[in-house]
Amino acid sequence: MLIPTREQRQLILDAIGVEPSPLQEPILYDEHKRCLFTGGVRSGKSFIAAAKLTSQYWLGKLYWLLGLDYEMCRPEFGYLVQNFEKLGLVKHCQFPSRDQCILEIAPNIVIETKSAKYPEKIAAKAPDGIVLCEAGQLSYDIFLRSVERLSEKDGWLFGCGTLELLEGTDWYPEKCKEYSMPDNEDDGISYVLPSWANTFIFPGGRDDPKLKSQEIELGPELFNQRFGGEIPKPRGLVIPEFKTSLHTGHFPIDSSEPIFIGVDEGYYPSAYAVEVVQFIGDQIRIVDEIYEQHKTTEQICRALLQKPYVEKIKGGAIDIGTKQHHGQRPVYDIWVKETGLKLDTRRISPVRDGVNRLRTFFFRNPITDNVPLQIDNKCRGLISELGGCRSPFEGRGAWKMQMDRRGNILSEEPDEKNCDALKALIYCLVSRYGLGIRPKKRSITHVNI
Repeated sequence: MLIPTREQRQLILDAIGVEPSPLQEPILYDEHKRCLFTGGVRSGKSFIAAAKLTSQYWLGKLYWLLGLDYEMCRPEFGYLVQNFEKLGLVKHCQFPSRDQCILEIAPNIVIETKSAKYPEKIAAKAPDGIVLCEAGQLSYDIFLRSVERLSEKDGWLFGCGTLELLEGTDWYPEKCKEYSMPDNEDDGISYVLPSWANTFIFPGGRDDPKLKSQEIELGPELFNQRFGGEIPKPRGLVIPEFKTSLHTGHFPIDSSEPIFIGVDEGYYPSAYAVEVVQFIGDQIRIVDEIYEQHKTTEQICRALLQKPYVEKIKGGAIDIGTKQHHGQRPVYDIWVKETGLKLDTRRISPVRDGVNRLRTFFFRNPITDNVPLQIDNKCRGLISELGGCRSPFEGRGAWKMQMDRRGNILSEEPDEKNCDALKALIYCLVSRYGLGIRPKKRSITHVNI
């Protein structure tokens, strides 16, 4: 993908009279191939999206504005027409009150609107770039189709919108959270553009009287979502302390340190989870995972044995229920036979005791200011159960408390769904540290294989 220099962008933005505010500037000058942002009400989302495309228009021949329908693309298209009229580049403009809009600019560049109501048209000629207009209202399938069409020309994707959490569209806040993690799988990035970034509408910035009155009326949580552009945390999270920006990143395996594992043998529709952990100084690093459905214990063990770091595994912990046979060979015995690992088992009851122990590792150390627990971005199963990204499997999500339909918590014990990776991690950490502070005897640090 070709990327304009900062000077080139600046030249175009100056020519069309765009002077970005400090909160808008990082988005306009960002160089990532995939860039998403959530915006507050009247934050200037459409204006920024149009300016972004305009500032790099000469690097391609075809661009799309893609929305839920043609109407959703009109604000961005209108700003683009104004921008290119200022540059004197408009050759032909088709701007009907309804239906598709098309803008032809010199030398031979076309910008056209696309409607998600006609997904078959997304399979047309490959574009050089796509702007997702009000992306929060599009389906995940449309996002995937867009990425597929861009692959031919290694094109860029820019998504903007408010958090309209319609049924089937929760992918957008999840994808934004995923892109907020450094070194994420797609090499994407996400931003938050609050309403007060638009100093033309809100000249007083964050303290503008219009915003202050809305904050009083809506309350802080709804205000931060509607006007702050912030992605709300799901209600009832079992681990509410988790933050993608704080607890995730690129944490490769340290070949000089031993490796331990935590195992939870979830059965469908649950997931079979193996969390790969290193204890380095005062830090706990989850460096890899196996997170699968429809796999037997033998298959999971063999997958682990194929890992390049298998010789560094010194022990681990597993659900105590694996020692039960239920008329079949106990899962624990299969692990011993297949891997040679004698995994630690201990009963953690009630479950909330293990949860509370895990939560202590998400807080900063008051002396060093370090966060004890660090998760590599590839551990998508674990991160999804923490509410940090989309689950690798349909129908799964974050681990939550037992709640009624109104969001009221019904019990001190968490729900039994979407917790396989987290339980595997709990087994590993409780085996090492116990439910108190100091490592316990016969913990995984003492396992002798």
